[in-house]
Amino acid sequence: MSWMDSTPAATGAGHKRLKILARIGAVWAVVIFGRLVYLQVVDRESYVERAAGQHEMEQEVQAPRGEILDAQGRRLAMSVMLDSVALNPRVVENPAAAAKTLAGVLHVNAKDLRAKIEDYRRRNKAFMWVKRTIPREESEALRALHLDWIDWRREGKRVYPNGRLAANLIGAVDQEQSGNAGIEAGLNEDLRGRNGRVRMTTDVKRRGLDAQVEVAPVAGRSVALTIDSRLQYVADQALAAAVERNGCTSGSVVIMDPRNGHVLAMSSVPTFDPNEAPASKADLARRVNQATSVPFEPGSIFKTFSWATAYEVTRLRPTDGFSGGGGLINVFGQVIHDHHRFGALTMEEGFVQSSNVVAAQIGLAVRAQNLFRYLTERFGFGKRTGLPVPGESPGMVRPIGRWNKGSVAYVSMGHEIGATTVQLAQGVAAIANGGFLVKPKLVLWKKRPGEEPVMEAAAKPEQILKPETAILMRRLMEQVVLRGTGKKAKVDGFTAGGKTGSAQIFDLETRRYTHIYNASFMGFAPVMNPDVVIVVTLNGAKEFGGVLAAPVFREIAEATLRIRRVARDIPEMEPEKPAGPEPQRMLADASDAPAQADREFAAALQQAADTASNGVVVGHRLPDFAGMTLSAVLRECVLLGLELDPVGRGLARGQHPAPGQLIAGGDRVRVTFAR
Repeated sequence: MSWMDSTPAATGAGHKRLKILARIGAVWAVVIFGRLVYLQVVDRESYVERAAGQHEMEQEVQAPRGEILDAQGRRLAMSVMLDSVALNPRVVENPAAAAKTLAGVLHVNAKDLRAKIEDYRRRNKAFMWVKRTIPREESEALRALHLDWIDWRREGKRVYPNGRLAANLIGAVDQEQSGNAGIEAGLNEDLRGRNGRVRMTTDVKRRGLDAQVEVAPVAGRSVALTIDSRLQYVADQALAAAVERNGCTSGSVVIMDPRNGHVLAMSSVPTFDPNEAPASKADLARRVNQATSVPFEPGSIFKTFSWATAYEVTRLRPTDGFSGGGGLINVFGQVIHDHHRFGALTMEEGFVQSSNVVAAQIGLAVRAQNLFRYLTERFGFGKRTGLPVPGESPGMVRPIGRWNKGSVAYVSMGHEIGATTVQLAQGVAAIANGGFLVKPKLVLWKKRPGEEPVMEAAAKPEQILKPETAILMRRLMEQVVLRGTGKKAKVDGFTAGGKTGSAQIFDLETRRYTHIYNASFMGFAPVMNPDVVIVVTLNGAKEFGGVLAAPVFREIAEATLRIRRVARDIPEMEPEKPAGPEPQRMLADASDAPAQADREFAAALQQAADTASNGVVVGHRLPDFAGMTLSAVLRECVLLGLELDPVGRGLARGQHPAPGQLIAGGDRVRVTFAR
C-alpha cells in the first residue's frame, strides 16, 4: 500500500523537475535568441569587419616611378618591379628554423634575422620586412619552397644603367623610392606619382583568391633633361682624371649652350654610384653637387665681369693706359700685388695678363655701387639660378653697406665674393650670346605614360649688356687664349675665348690664406658664334688655373664641338712649341695669382714701405695735373684710388703733394683750380 501511495508523489516531483528544466530551456533559448539578435542585428557590422579582416587584406600598390632621360631619350634612371619578402612574426612557430631557411636563400645573416623576428614577436608586431626588391633568382628559389608564412610584395627598384654618369646631378632614391638627392629629389613630386590601393580576399593561409582595385595607382611623370649623355661622359672622365692627376680635393664642370641656357653636362667630383646604398656619412657627402651647392672665391676668372661692367658704366676702352705699379698697389691701406712687375699696361693688356693692379684701378673707376649693381642685378650673382636641384647655393655677395673701402678692388679680382660654377656659366654665357642673361635650364619636358610630352617653358632672356660690350669682351677673352694666361686652352681647329682664375683658399683654423687654390677656367668656342660655354673648377689645387684648368677646358671643348658637329673656323693648329724652362712657365701663369699676399711677400712689402720716401708704398707717382680740367683730374684720381680735394674753378694751377711724389691708394690730393 505504501508502494501505491508513493507513485503519485514521485510522478509529481518528476513533473516539477520537467517544468524547471523547461523554464531553464526557455530562458536559455531566449538568451540564445537575444544573443543571435544582438550579433546579427545590433553588433552585426563589427563582426562583419572582423570576419572580413580574417579573409580580406588591403595592400598598397606602388605607382611606377617616372624615368629620367637625356635630351636624346637615353635612360639615365628607370624603375623595375621586383619581389620583396615580408612575414608576420606572430605566425612563425620556430624563429630559428625560419631564419635559417630564409638566410640560405636570401643571403642575409641568420643570427640577425632570428633576433629581429623574436624582437617583433615580443612587441606583438604583425608585419616585418625580411628583404626588399630581391633579385629574380632569389625570388624563384624562395617561391619554390612554398612557405605559407611568407608575405610577398611587389615593389619598384630604381636602376641607374650608366652607374656614376652624372650621378651628383641625377641623384638617388631611398628605400621607399622617394628622391633624396639631385633631380630625383628636386622633381620628386613629378617622378613618384600616386600609389594605389587593392583589397584582396584570402584563404585561411592568407593566400590571395581575389582582388579588387579600390584606388588605381597613377604613374609618375617621366622627365627628359637637357643633358647629352655623350658630353656628360666626356666631362665626367676629364674632370675625374684632372682631380686625381693634380691631387685636388674636388672639382666641377658645367657645359652650357649660351643661346638657350640648356645645361648639356654637369659634372662633380667626388661622386658616387647611385645603384649602391650609402654605407657611411662620407658616402652621403659624396652626393653633394659641387657645381650648384658649393660656392668659392673665383679669383681672376671674375675679372671678366669687372671689365664688362667698366665698359658699360665708364668711358674706359681697351687702349686706355694704366700703371702696373711695378707689381704693387695700395688701396686704402690694403696692399694688392701681381707676381710680375708690370710697367704701364693698357686695359686690354691688363686683362690678357690678368693684372690684379689694373683690376683694382678698374674697380675704383667703376665704383662700388655700380659694380654691386651689375654683379647682382645684371649677372645674377648672389641669387640662385633656379635649377630644380636641392641645396643650390645663391653664392655670397655681401650687401653694399658691408663693403669696406678696399672691397671694390678685391671684388673686381674675384675675392670677397662667392660664386658657384653654374653661376659663372650663366654669367659668361651673357658675353658669349651677345649680352643676354639666359637662365640655365635642365628640364626639356615631362610626360605620363600614354600622354603627350609637356614642354618646359624657358625664362625670357634679359638683355644685360650692350652688344658692343659683349663683342669687345669676346675679343679680349680670345686674346687671353692666344697670348695670355690661357694659352693651354687653345682648341684644335677652333677659335676660343676664356679667362683663367686662381684664388687662394682661406684656412679657417690658422686664419690665413694658404698656397692651395681654387683653379678655374671659363670660356667658349667658337669666338664669332659661340656654340658652348664651359666652366672648369678644380678645388684644392697646388698650381694656377692657367696651368691646371685650361687644359681640361681644351680637352672637353674639342670633344664637345666634334660631337655637336660644329664646323671648324680655323685650320688645324700647328704643333705647339716645347714649353720653356719651369721658371718661365710659372712666370707666364703667375700673373693669374691671387690678390692676398702671403706672409713672406707681405714682409717684403713692409720692408719696401719702410725704406721708401715719405713712408708710402712704392707703386705710383703723383701725375702733374697742371692745365687739366676738374673732370680730367677727378678721373685720374679715381683710377689711382685717391681722394680729391678741389679748390676753385677752371684749370689746375697747383697741387699738393707735388708731381712725382710717391703715393698710395686712399691718399688725399689737394688741387687748386683757376681761370
